[in-house]
Amino acid sequence: MCEISVIVTQCEDERHTRSSILSILNQSFTDFEVIISDSVSSAEIISIAKTFNDKRICVQSESIVFKAVAGKYIAFMRADHLMHIDRLQIQHAFMEATPSVTVCASCVKQSDNPKLIQNARIIQTPAGLIENPLPVLLHGNFIKHTTAMIRKDFLSEHGIRYDIDDFSFWTEIAKHGGQFYVDTQTLMYQTNAYCSEVEKTQNHPPEAAINGIVDFLVAANKEKHPELVILLENFRKLQDKGLMTQQEIVYGFFHNFFVKNREHLNIIT
Repeated sequence: MCEISVIVTQCEDERHTRSSILSILNQSFTDFEVIISDSVSSAEIISIAKTFNDKRICVQSESIVFKAVAGKYIAFMRADHLMHIDRLQIQHAFMEATPSVTVCASCVKQSDNPKLIQNARIIQTPAGLIENPLPVLLHGNFIKHTTAMIRKDFLSEHGIRYDIDDFSFWTEIAKHGGQFYVDTQTLMYQTNAYCSEVEKTQNHPPEAAINGIVDFLVAANKEKHPELVILLENFRKLQDKGLMTQQEIVYGFFHNFFVKNREHLNIIT
């Protein structure tokens, strides 16, 4: 049993794997395990991890199942990122002090030169407490998964899995009432400045994913407000005729509607 399970996920750039793993092992908070799954990690990453001969590192030969990990909290990491030395300590302290928050994340700096990382650009995200994240997700993914610490019990209770797709993962947490907090501190550094195709998709999710959130919000409120169902059907008919765009439907109406009336509407399951 430990407090935090750090799960290392796939990356496209393995040049900084050793530095990345060191940034985990050298954390000021020490009660953690490092889980590397050979189903999502390359042989090179696994080989480098094993050279550390650290009992906190565990290589699994199958996909990671959240309920089977030892930690009370789950923190994500990639083998091309670096942790601030106090990342786990800061996030653990916050989660212990704020039991209502399900996901705690932070800002991240990005550079292709780890020696210049302190001067790298900050990837901007919404900050502070986000109690009703679904309407915010209509604008796209606002959390980089490598910065996140999550309550394992919440994931296990609701049967939520992480299947590479960040946006769907955050959406499922939000649908079940999860609250998000994004710290303004920079606790993670991305050592490659490019965005992979997967990251681009997650930052700007496809139309079907955004429509799925709208469908969920409308369905959750159709008993009290059946007009929403009629509005959505008619908006999409106009979209099919080329008279409205998805952006006009989602941001022009539904995002504003659910944000403005969030205290009177149902936005979770």
